[in-house]
Amino acid sequence: MKRLLALLLCLVMALSLIPAAAAEDIEIVDIEDPEETIVVAPENEVPNAGVAINSTNFPDKAFRDIVSDECDTDKNGVLSESEIAAVTKLYVSESGIASLKGVEYFTNLVILQCTNNQLTELDVTHCPDLQKLSCYHNDIHELDISKCYALCYAYHEICEDWQDGTLYYYYEEYDEEEGYVIDDGWLAVDPETVIIEAKPKILTQPEDQTIVSGSDVSFYVSAQYVDDYQWYWRTDSSSSWQKSTVSTATTKTLVYKNLSESKSGRQYRCKLTNSVGSTYTKVVTLTVCTKPTITTQPSSKTVSAGTSVRFTVKATGNALSYQWYYRTSSAGEWKKCSGTGYNTATLTVEAKSYRNGYQYRCKVTNVAGYKYSSTVTLTVK
Repeated sequence: MKRLLALLLCLVMALSLIPAAAAEDIEIVDIEDPEETIVVAPENEVPNAGVAINSTNFPDKAFRDIVSDECDTDKNGVLSESEIAAVTKLYVSESGIASLKGVEYFTNLVILQCTNNQLTELDVTHCPDLQKLSCYHNDIHELDISKCYALCYAYHEICEDWQDGTLYYYYEEYDEEEGYVIDDGWLAVDPETVIIEAKPKILTQPEDQTIVSGSDVSFYVSAQYVDDYQWYWRTDSSSSWQKSTVSTATTKTLVYKNLSESKSGRQYRCKLTNSVGSTYTKVVTLTVCTKPTITTQPSSKTVSAGTSVRFTVKATGNALSYQWYYRTSSAGEWKKCSGTGYNTATLTVEAKSYRNGYQYRCKVTNVAGYKYSSTVTLTVK
């Protein structure tokens, strides 16, 4: 027992001799969770600090200088999230650039023009909002634009000078009659035949038109991969389609001039064609209006208090709308009605005693103009 106490005393004395500085260097390690992993941030990347404008993120000096001059607005050598988000257009043509590595950080790009450089590759797969891409006169032989859903594809802007190579892009297969998608996918095609590897793709459909008699009208379609346009018309939904023969019938915009009301109700569509096949636009309708003509005027009414009375107007014309008005006497100011049928051809009024002597009329309107009905009086006994 005495030997054990002596040993413990020696141990305590030895520990008391350790210098304070050495004691501070002792590291206490928590080993309760042996699977815990320490994550080290990659070189050149500081968490939540943006993207450093350096040779790692932007290896091409010419491109790096442009990014520094035009995108780094606070000139601190780092692109913040707000600075990156603000970059929607990059014009870097004829700048001696050999690499656009780093352009993938600009995910809000809408326009990228990089023609006449020394590029051998280009990554725009992180730019889904890209609408215009010009990259010809480079040495690119493979390009993926399949993620650029908003891209208004133009063959000559991308690969008109390619001798060989592959362009990956998105395609949609349309039903010829109805115009809706029946198949879609990805194509990898030789640039010599890229334009004819998919049927025309409609970007903007034509719309119904309502015009005044004697006016001009136009129907417009926007599409990709189109070699030929041909517009058709028919008198109504049960008639046969006929080719339009006006001078604009084979363009993307069909125009008719000085149309009369007899053309009202006609329907139109366009057939878009290339060597792969054809796609039809949706069917749209033309309405040609003249000013309303009132064929039956409302009539004055004499009724007992507590009953209902109806005032009715009949009119001819296209796309008519109605609004009834009232005034308390022939010298009163006209006001809009809000009762039953105030915006139809028939107004229903409760014959209350205070309405004795009230007067009513209807305004019939379309895009060509309006007509008022005659003024009628309500007499309440």
